Amino acid sequence: MLLQPIENSQAVHAESETQLRFGFEKATSSARLLSGHHERGWRCVVPSKINLFLEVLGRREDGYHDLDTLMHAIDLTDVLEIYPSELSSITLRVDDSQALHIPGACSIPGSDSPDRAFQIPSDSSNLVVRALEKLRARLEPPHRRDQGAVVVLRKRIPAQAGLGGGSADAVAALLLGSLLWRQSVDFDLLRLLAAQLGSDLNFFLDGQCLAQKAPGSTAGIGSGKDSLLGWSARCTGRGEFVEPLSSDVTLHGVIIHPREGCNTGEVFAKLRSGGEFDGPRRSPEDLLKRIVELQALSGMNGKAPLDSQHWNELGHLLYNRLDAAAKQTTAWVQSAANRLDRYNPYGQCLTGSGSARFCLCSSREQADQIATEIRKEEEYRAYSVSSWRTPALSVQIANCMHS
Repeated sequence: MLLQPIENSQAVHAESETQLRFGFEKATSSARLLSGHHERGWRCVVPSKINLFLEVLGRREDGYHDLDTLMHAIDLTDVLEIYPSELSSITLRVDDSQALHIPGACSIPGSDSPDRAFQIPSDSSNLVVRALEKLRARLEPPHRRDQGAVVVLRKRIPAQAGLGGGSADAVAALLLGSLLWRQSVDFDLLRLLAAQLGSDLNFFLDGQCLAQKAPGSTAGIGSGKDSLLGWSARCTGRGEFVEPLSSDVTLHGVIIHPREGCNTGEVFAKLRSGGEFDGPRRSPEDLLKRIVELQALSGMNGKAPLDSQHWNELGHLLYNRLDAAAKQTTAWVQSAANRLDRYNPYGQCLTGSGSARFCLCSSREQADQIATEIRKEEEYRAYSVSSWRTPALSVQIANCMHS
C-alpha cells in the first residue's frame, strides 16, 4: 500500500477526469460530491499478490479451507481515491481505461464490456463498498455514521485471476476511510473487519517484511522515511493469520492471465472431488530457507546479481496445490502453462485459485521481453512484474496524519 493525500486542486482535476471517463450525465452529481469544499481526499496505490507456495490442509466446518501459503506482493497495481461527500451515500466509480483488455474475451450478450475480467460492480456487492459500510458502522462519537464518500477505483488488476485485487482494494478502502472519517487508523479494528470480509485481506495490512539491521548498523531498514520494504508473508488459517518474513528477495517475472477466469468455489470443489486431500501435505520450509539464502547472496540491498542456478533452485520450489484443479475447471489454465513453457522459465505456478500464472525470470528486462511477445498474440493478458516495495505502512500513516 502506498498512501498519498490529495489536495483540493488535485481533486478538481479528478472531477474533470471523471466527467471525461464516465460521461457528463453521470458526472454532474459527482461534480458536487468530489471535494468542492476545500477538503482534501486520499489516494492509495494498491499492489496485487502472487502465491509462491500454496498448500490446502483440509476443509473446515465453516466451509472454508485451512491453508499454508506464502504470499508476495507485486507491482501490478490498482489506484483507489476517496473524497468527502455532502451526501450520506457511498458512491463508487470504476475506471478501467488503463486495464489490459483482450479483444472479444469472455463476451457476454448485452453487456457493455466484452471482457469479464474487468466487469467490476460498483454497487454494494463490491468489496470496496462493503468495507466502507462496515467501517462506517463502527464509527464512534464525535464521528458521524451518516458521513458519505465518493470513491474512484482505477482498475488494472484483473478479476477472477487469483491476484487478490479485490481484497487489496478493500483494504485500501479501510485505510482511506479511516483517514477520511476518523483522521486516524485503528489497526486492531481494521484487522477484525478485514478478516470478516475475506481470506486474503489481512496480508495487505500486515504482510510487510520485517525491518532488518545491516551488519554494524543500529537502524533497521524500515526505520527511515524513505526506506523501502517488500511485502512477503506466510499466511495460515483461511489466510487471515499473517506472519511477515524477516528476509525478502527481489523477484521479477511475468503474470499471464488467460481469457477465462476461475471461480474459487469451483476450483476447490474440483480439488475435493479429485481426491487431492489424500496423501501427505507439503511444507514451504524449503522455499523459506532458499529465500533467506538468496537474500544473503544478493546482499542486504538486493543488488548483487544471482546466476541461473540460483533462480532454477528457487523456481523448482514454487508450488500450488490448486494447480491441477484449476486446469480441470478451465482448459485456459493448461493452455497458459503451455504458453509459458515455450520460454523455458526458471519456474512457474498458479497464483491463488487461478486463472493467472506466474513465471520466474532473472531480471525485469527478461520479463519485459516475454510479456511483450505474449501480448502480441492477443490471447492472454501478460504483465512484467517485480516485487512491490514501500515505506513502512506505519510510517506512511504517521506522515499522512501530520501532513
